[in-house]
Amino acid sequence: MVRTMEALDSLGPSETLLVLLPREPYPLYWALAVNGFAWQTERRPDGTVEVLIRHQAQ
Repeated sequence: MVRTMEALDSLGPSETLLVLLPREPYPLYWALAVNGFAWQTERRPDGTVEVLIRHQAQ
């Protein structure tokens, strides 16, 4: 989660960040919401969780 939040510090307004994780990152979702980010989550057939993160629309 720390590396994800650090990467988001340099995310431009129109950029996205794709994070691949071995499980559902519930604490990350809270941190994203508090810091003004939106996300989409999908689970791959192999169980990997994809989280696509962007700045929340103003």
